[in-house]
Amino acid sequence: MLRRPLESTIRTVQRFEQLRQFDCLLAKIGELREQGGTAATIAEALNAAGWRPPKRDTFNEPTVRRLLSRYRMSAGRPVWTNQLARQPGCEWTLQKASERLGIHPHTAYRWVCNGRLKARIATHGDQRIWLVQLAETELQQLKAIPAKSAAPARCRKPA
Repeated sequence: MLRRPLESTIRTVQRFEQLRQFDCLLAKIGELREQGGTAATIAEALNAAGWRPPKRDTFNEPTVRRLLSRYRMSAGRPVWTNQLARQPGCEWTLQKASERLGIHPHTAYRWVCNGRLKARIATHGDQRIWLVQLAETELQQLKAIPAKSAAPARCRKPA
């Protein structure tokens, strides 16, 4: 029976955290993400550099997306949200608008449903995202109003 030398033996693991150089892998993914890489381009770069995920031969886009999300390397909204046409300084994602108002994103969504915030749904491929129209004067007025109000309403159509 022939035995392979230890240097060429690859032992599979069940989880990413069990990889010998897991910290280096996360650092590489974080570096590629900071350079503006998408999940697909990061997967290609990792495969080209010789990295291997557990239980697979190569990295793919969904695997990289899960790692970005799990280890909080994703900065909020997906990269494509920055490519949407907006009115500069007046249209914000629902998340950004809620941060500027100092309220929870669910409250901002409820305000859109109730008509307190003007918003529209923008699409990119099959993805949809709320863009809130909020000028600086409206921002100051809404900050003065208490966040708690009437019962939540279901949002079926953009206001």
